[in-house]
Amino acid sequence: MFAIRRIKIILLSIFIIYNVTISQNQFYFDGYLLNLSLVQLRKNPFTIHSNNIFQNLERIRLRPSLNFDDRFNFTVEYEAFIHYKNKIETYSENYKIITGQIVNLHSEMLNNRLWHIIHFIDRMYLKINFDKINLTLGRQRIAWGTGRIWNPTDLFNPINPTNFAKIEKDGVDAAFVKYNFANLTDLSIVINPTKIKTNFSIRLRTNFSEFDLSVLGGKFTNDYVLGADFAGNLLNAGVRGEMLYSQNNIKYILGIDHQFTPKIYSLIEYHFNGAGKSKKAFYDFNSLLNNYSIYLAKKYFIFQLSYIVHPLSSISILIKRNLNDNSSFYSLDLSYSILDNLNVSWITNIFSGSCYTEYWYYPSSTIIRSEYYF
Repeated sequence: MFAIRRIKIILLSIFIIYNVTISQNQFYFDGYLLNLSLVQLRKNPFTIHSNNIFQNLERIRLRPSLNFDDRFNFTVEYEAFIHYKNKIETYSENYKIITGQIVNLHSEMLNNRLWHIIHFIDRMYLKINFDKINLTLGRQRIAWGTGRIWNPTDLFNPINPTNFAKIEKDGVDAAFVKYNFANLTDLSIVINPTKIKTNFSIRLRTNFSEFDLSVLGGKFTNDYVLGADFAGNLLNAGVRGEMLYSQNNIKYILGIDHQFTPKIYSLIEYHFNGAGKSKKAFYDFNSLLNNYSIYLAKKYFIFQLSYIVHPLSSISILIKRNLNDNSSFYSLDLSYSILDNLNVSWITNIFSGSCYTEYWYYPSSTIIRSEYYF
């Protein structure tokens, strides 16, 4: 209840500030409404058991933002999440374990075998711009890296690409400072206090011969990390890569994408996860269930092909493969824009593999996805 009162006070404060200062400042308000209706073939990794499960997810995200002048901006992103399922599910989003947040702004209104209703403040930050310095204080998104599917150098809250329900990356409570040396060169420093330890990272980004390059270092929990990434063009294709070294293991990605025609786009990406396991017998499914890890194996490969049928509709095919246990994830996405701000998609996700492989665990599904932006 205390979290609910905090959220109400924050929203009321924004309303008052808006009405008092609108004549002198600029107030912006947008957001989106998302609906996911899906049927899944549920699987339990510990028994040979499966049956159908129906789920419906509603997310509404409100994004008020107030510019006091060219230097100051205050932004809040509030989300309400309503999840209905006709049976108990094995895997769901876990809002109790968000490592980058020190203040709890989540509140469950209902949580039983059929319904899960929760609302929370996912972003709330003040941004101050000086001549060459940008300072951001509060709950914010810090998205580093160049990979399209995987981001080893996204140290704060990466998303598992197979999580159909996760739309936004979790905000982290941090102080973020960026110093701009020139148009394409900057130095960023992040201090992220958590309930366990204070995370610290520094990143230098620049451009050389039409390639964006960056290096980073820092300390997360009790582990020192070093990383780097690049992105640029090779002939007519885009190439990118990331690398992160920590705890005596290495993670990296290499990717290439190409726009063959105005209608055809393709992407290939390889991911090596040094913290993963080479054999399925050593997989820790419990860490996956509790959001402590998002990958189980060492080697992954992904291929994506998109085709624009006409300006209002498109088709996308994605194939993701675990190269250690040979399990696979296939996705077909048929999308149609009914209006400029209303999009509907039919998505089929198929997971395949022998028992106890990574993608045998996930349930295959058919999804109708509706997105309305305002």
